[in-house]
Amino acid sequence: MAEIYCDIITLPTVNIHTLTISDQTDRTGTRTPVRYDSAGSLAGILSRNDIVTEYDNGVTAILQQFLSNKQTVHFMPTAISNEAEYINGVSTYILRVSGYLINRQKAIVNVMDIKSFFDVIVPEEIPLFMFKTKLVKILSNILGSTSKFGIETISAFSLQGYHTEKKLYIRVRAWNHFDRYKVLKAVHEVGISTASNDLNPTYYYRKVVCEERLPLSSWAVLRGTYLFQVSVNNYNPISEDDYNNPLFSLALSWDRTLVLTWDIETYSSRKMGGAPNANYEEDVVFIICMTVYWKDDPEPLKQICLVDVKIASDSLSDIQIGFNDSQYDWKFIVEKAKKLGMLEWMFNHMSFKPSSLEKITKWQYQYNIIKVNDGNFYSKHLKIPGCVAINIQPCFMGLYSKSEKSSLAYYLRECNLDNKVDLPSIHHMNKYYEMALKETNVIMAKQMREVAKYCIIDALSCQRLMRNVINEYREVVSISFLSLYDAYYFARGMKVCNLLGANAWQRGLLTSTISCEQTESGSFLGAYVFPPIKRLENKRPVIGLDFASLYPSLIMTYNLSPDKIILSQERAKQSGKKLHKISFKFNNQDCLAWSIQHNNIPELKKKISMPMC
Repeated sequence: MAEIYCDIITLPTVNIHTLTISDQTDRTGTRTPVRYDSAGSLAGILSRNDIVTEYDNGVTAILQQFLSNKQTVHFMPTAISNEAEYINGVSTYILRVSGYLINRQKAIVNVMDIKSFFDVIVPEEIPLFMFKTKLVKILSNILGSTSKFGIETISAFSLQGYHTEKKLYIRVRAWNHFDRYKVLKAVHEVGISTASNDLNPTYYYRKVVCEERLPLSSWAVLRGTYLFQVSVNNYNPISEDDYNNPLFSLALSWDRTLVLTWDIETYSSRKMGGAPNANYEEDVVFIICMTVYWKDDPEPLKQICLVDVKIASDSLSDIQIGFNDSQYDWKFIVEKAKKLGMLEWMFNHMSFKPSSLEKITKWQYQYNIIKVNDGNFYSKHLKIPGCVAINIQPCFMGLYSKSEKSSLAYYLRECNLDNKVDLPSIHHMNKYYEMALKETNVIMAKQMREVAKYCIIDALSCQRLMRNVINEYREVVSISFLSLYDAYYFARGMKVCNLLGANAWQRGLLTSTISCEQTESGSFLGAYVFPPIKRLENKRPVIGLDFASLYPSLIMTYNLSPDKIILSQERAKQSGKKLHKISFKFNNQDCLAWSIQHNNIPELKKKISMPMC
């Protein structure tokens, strides 16, 4: 049976009043507040398994039957990590993928039998046996034993440059991605060229997924025995036949990724102005509001409001969304938990993989730099295994790059969605909370419900904004063999490189993903756009283009092969091919290259040319 990790929402030993504003089954009023005073489960708050059972429609029975018969099981991946565990005395690489099954239960899949390797380019001027001896010595010094690695000689074409014959490579295999990183770094530092490489073990899974073409953002099928621990050969993309199977075609057509949106309200009794600071005892969170959705549904499954909260934890979702939460909400919650000595407890109640306070602080609570337009957006959140955290603000800053505004209300208006309700200011909400602390009556209860309504609507708005954006993220990374996390936290250039690497590997070409240490910055000569003449033709600005500089025009005019470029004049002469010389200035230097020029056959040109408007 699958390893299902799904804790219900639990809280530490503090006195907390909870109020469920509404849920999908009861929209007529409010529920009775529940007083919580233990570290056990919070009564009335459903776990993911409870939600799965409520909306099952008989799919779990089908899943159980498939598991019993060891048939193909469908799995939607959400988050991914690299792991190393000892198997038969060997520290082995494991690709750990978390997501959900066809009945929406959360599952963890360990993808096994993946070889950790990189390729070393054999220099033409050094005999193979001498170079191999030198390489083995370097590897042995780093790993301490020849039993921790293996080598083999292979031949392959390189993606970079012009080559008429395959080059010699030595493929270096290590036990796991950590050992691979150590020896790859050592080889790189002594100036030896490599391929199939990278210098960041955190993202080693990208290389694995490219080479194996594993789905990370679309349905996958698992074959074999189910712990779930499957060979990499038994983790495959879904087929069209599965979508036509009447048993589960409906379940496959609806993405049931579970999304949690949230918002918090904070208060400071110090009266110093500015936002409350978690490092002060007087500054507290007094409301946490959450909504739970299936990703593509506009209506929430559940709405939860925790009132007078010291700290809270939850691990039921696949994706967690907030507005600017990675710059304030997460920081306040985590710093307050650290101050109260509860961060380790809180994390381990949310994570299927327990960790120590030191490791949580070092590895799970880090800054991420998100490229937004021409600048960087600094984001910090608690990274929970199996859950992808998304801050809406940088997403929409990128979508509305020309806008000077960046608020939740603004983006809702731009998307033609209902704006936030007109409620009292932050000052008035703090006043309501102060009075509620001193006395409890009907008026105070009504005012606090208004504050809770404001908070829950913020959480609701996050889902309404992000529903289609997440779909777009998934479409992009599904073809570039990346995860949803990569789609959000990394720029488009990385996605292009990954797609290039995947297609190159499929064609037997080896590539390098290590950036060149010698880089140049400057502008290439290209098209010139003339400014419009105002008041003459306002609706149709006048522009001009230098068509001679456009890449398609050059390629069609000279019938070039732009993927086969020779940078050496001597090698160009030796090639024996009909070449076209390319010359341009860059940073006051003459740049020369030669490309193969094919016969300029009119019929062929006509077939490959694109119409120019």
